[in-house]
Amino acid sequence: MRAGKLRILRANDSHLSTFPWLAISQHADNWGAWCAPCALFATSEAGGRAGAANQRLGNLVVRPLRNFSDLTGSDGALNRHSRHDYHRSALAAAADFLRTSENQDLSVSQVLASANRREVERTRAALASVVDTIKFAALQNIPLRGHRDDGRIDPTGQYPDNNDGNFRMLLRFRLQSGDKALEEHLKSASSAALYTSKTVQNELLSDLLRLLQDAVSAKVRASPLWALIVDETTDRARREQLVVAVRYLDKKEGKHAICEDPIAMVDVFEELNAANDEKEVKLSGENLAKVILNALDRLRLDKKHLIAQCYDGASAMSSLKVGVAAHVQKVAPVAHYVHCAMHGLNLAASRMGSVRAVKNAQGTMETVVVFVTDSAKRAVVLKQAQKRTGQSQQRLIKLCETRFVERYTSVNRFCEQFAAIVDALRLMSDWTDAVTSAKADMLLKAMAASDFLVAIAVMKSLSSLLRPVSARLQKQGADLVEALDLARATISALSDLRCDSAFESVFAEAQKMAGELDTTIEKPRISAHRSTFRANAGEDLDVAGHYRVNLFLPAIDAVQQDLDDRFGSDRPLGGTAGQAGVKAQRQAYRREVFSLSGILPRQVTKQKWEDVRPGWLRYRSVLPESPEDDAKAEFLVWSALWRRSQGTLPDSAVAALDHCDLITFPTMHRLLQVDIISTHPNLDTFPNQLS
Repeated sequence: MRAGKLRILRANDSHLSTFPWLAISQHADNWGAWCAPCALFATSEAGGRAGAANQRLGNLVVRPLRNFSDLTGSDGALNRHSRHDYHRSALAAAADFLRTSENQDLSVSQVLASANRREVERTRAALASVVDTIKFAALQNIPLRGHRDDGRIDPTGQYPDNNDGNFRMLLRFRLQSGDKALEEHLKSASSAALYTSKTVQNELLSDLLRLLQDAVSAKVRASPLWALIVDETTDRARREQLVVAVRYLDKKEGKHAICEDPIAMVDVFEELNAANDEKEVKLSGENLAKVILNALDRLRLDKKHLIAQCYDGASAMSSLKVGVAAHVQKVAPVAHYVHCAMHGLNLAASRMGSVRAVKNAQGTMETVVVFVTDSAKRAVVLKQAQKRTGQSQQRLIKLCETRFVERYTSVNRFCEQFAAIVDALRLMSDWTDAVTSAKADMLLKAMAASDFLVAIAVMKSLSSLLRPVSARLQKQGADLVEALDLARATISALSDLRCDSAFESVFAEAQKMAGELDTTIEKPRISAHRSTFRANAGEDLDVAGHYRVNLFLPAIDAVQQDLDDRFGSDRPLGGTAGQAGVKAQRQAYRREVFSLSGILPRQVTKQKWEDVRPGWLRYRSVLPESPEDDAKAEFLVWSALWRRSQGTLPDSAVAALDHCDLITFPTMHRLLQVDIISTHPNLDTFPNQLS
């Protein structure tokens, strides 16, 4: 009786066609519904337990089902039964029995193995769908979890009322796209074997990580030489994450290629067991080196072939006595320390801030950008001002805190949108909101200062010159010679800016911005008392001359001098000659490494063996065994080969390596590999999203 109506409850033909294993018995003692395969092939006695899933045998197996009130539906008796592990095993056993009866040649062990193999294949097919979904989310940087991501997933792919996370929604997308293996798995698998729980997700992600690490490690081990690149950062969870990357040689489409791949990310304090240590755990060079070397040991990388290590300039990393560089060199003697070239360029560019007017202008500009963009209301006013002034509606960019060279984009955008910014601030200065109007008026006055206008124009001019070399240094697999040539060309271009005509365009742009503010560029007032902090050279100069001498030229000199110290023709790559931390030993290492650029086809014709010999001596332990006379003779033949060449010379060490036959020139071949690996590892060429 349901809803006031009498219903006749019985199994019918639709049940028998939907569930082929269903059988109906009319025997007096056993009348009712049975699962024929389970009744015949269940391995457990009545009332016992079957399989690893700990499932009790009951209706349809050891006794008939006589209650027909709820046969179908997701929780119906027949559907529930079809999901049990012992039911699937019984189906496989029944099918094997039928095949065996038809083919008498199969033994019992073969039958059992065949059933087990089909079950494994079914499970693997379903697991492959889950793995592919997790892999897709990981590659696209899509978070997996939802607020609630437990329980079964509807095999039809229907969306739930509540969002239960990206992973489960992606599985539904696969179901809707016709993934039959996944659909069958979700229909029949027990709740303990769905492979969709957060625990399984984490285990699969860990397995994917190990597979990637094994793949990269295998490539590094196949490479004759490799370099270590390490940087650390604190993530949003306040964990000190240390990212380990490797630089090595590989072949792509038959040609040599430089590869720089991240291979590990380590929680430093967890690795050092800081949570269980009552003493202070210091991020010393020794401790950091321990973390790095442990990571390399787990990856089974051969430290005998490690020839370079690249870190930032922090003393804990770079110190030749107590830093990571010193500790790593104890186990890898030829692994000299290289200061990241991109870090060096940023440090050189930041020298612009040694000019007081430039430093103040950076602060004022940052304040203006934050004020205008951090409020939805003020951002709308800026868009309206952009329309009125005919400017493109591009958002303002805050100054990059860590990469000074990248500030060019921020400064350039600020100069382009200057008229719109001024118009927006003027409107805000008339608002009834006292705080907003007062700050807008204050910023207008700060922007109208002559020092600010000229300093912004100077920053734009100098940053634009540094941008090409910055892009080249951040290029993955960048070549040392090309990068140094571009750096030295940049130094030369900075020298050219010292002429009077170069400042004219800079000053003209400052005057144009002053016109937007209805003001003019003027010399600062000269105090009657001696000024210690203000640049007042050339009292008899005109306005343009004053700012050229007191602002433009000092900014050029500061950047150019630092660039020349780091990348100039008479300096080894990466270090500053005037820094107290740069020891003579480190300078000797760099001179020896830098000498190897003399074997490149573009330079070898102008070099002597004595010019290359320091590098040969430094890396002799990783070179093919041969006396110096043989190495010298090989160098002379290599030089003569390119001197006689009529074609275009290879423009990089990698291109030269493709032209260097290993059998004919074994020493030159290995020295080119050393030059490629050791002279230009870079912290900025591997993905920063890892941190």
